[in-house]
Amino acid sequence: MGNNLNHMIMKRFLLLSLLCVAMAGQAQTAYFTAYNFTVESKDVGSVYNMVDTYYKANKPDGVSVWLYENHFNEPGDNHTHTLVFTGSQEALGGMYDAGQSTDFQLFLTRINAQISKSNSSLSGAILDAYGDDDGAYPFRQLFVLDVEDANAMTASFAKFNAANNPANRLVTMGSINMGLSSKGETHWVLVGFKDMKSALGGTRGLVPEGQRAAFDRAWQAHMSAMGEFRIVRNSLMIVMGTW
Repeated sequence: MGNNLNHMIMKRFLLLSLLCVAMAGQAQTAYFTAYNFTVESKDVGSVYNMVDTYYKANKPDGVSVWLYENHFNEPGDNHTHTLVFTGSQEALGGMYDAGQSTDFQLFLTRINAQISKSNSSLSGAILDAYGDDDGAYPFRQLFVLDVEDANAMTASFAKFNAANNPANRLVTMGSINMGLSSKGETHWVLVGFKDMKSALGGTRGLVPEGQRAAFDRAWQAHMSAMGEFRIVRNSLMIVMGTW
């Protein structure tokens, strides 16, 4: 493969350093890097086992590792899986600064042999979250947004979700700082559900029936307060594993 996962990860050494400089001083902000790739169905089990084996034995300090299946998606965003790393500026930067050990190089060689296409990569910040993050939200609906007024969007997100936070849901919001496409995406919202039934019903389905009218009014006010924005992408990801 000409543009494989190894090449993509090496490029992020410099890019992550630039991100850390650009957002210095925001000590409470968490960060992420994500790699989208395609695996043939016959190789999915092998890829999961490789990721599981490697990160059980070599988990970076202070970094969480997530492997997602891209379950429902649009034709132009048809990668099958995403590998995500999250952590503080120090922890995530340290993972990249540590370089590639012999074990990591062997891991990349093996997993690249199972990847049919490396689709894209990106990085950014995790800015806000609401809900009980007990790790039991395997179904995650991803909204990628092109937002005109970032301050209005983040303020409205916080106001709405602080007052409208139904049980059995985890919602996270952040920005995309590098790896942008020509579609102009700037922010993302990830809504986690306990099961597929809840994901199909969406957040509103988790609101008690007697409270839905008030929820709908608050939602409309939230949409208006966000200012101009458009949905670039709407997909459903399923957590395959986390380390």
